[in-house]
Amino acid sequence: KLFDYCGLTRKENKIATKVRRLDIELRSLGVLPTDHVEAHQRVSYEAFVQSRLLKEAVARCSDARAAWEHKRRVGKCAEGRTPLAVWVLSIISQVAAQGQA
Repeated sequence: KLFDYCGLTRKENKIATKVRRLDIELRSLGVLPTDHVEAHQRVSYEAFVQSRLLKEAVARCSDARAAWEHKRRVGKCAEGRTPLAVWVLSIISQVAAQGQA
């Protein structure tokens, strides 16, 4: 669902290594109860929206901070991307960067 939230709605956007990278990050933040998302698995509201660790991770992301500052100044998100969406994109972009290293 987070890929869709970020505008990555096409099947070819959901590359297994990127999905796995996001799963690992969410698990390390305590958002996911299992190591990998399972079919039809749901994450509770408390585990996601009220996660202090997730909020801190988003806040540490410089691109997400810039998105938040833009929203404060202009009143809307640039390109419709919220700080959470920017954070997700930064996490999954690490896979591409690691593949080129």
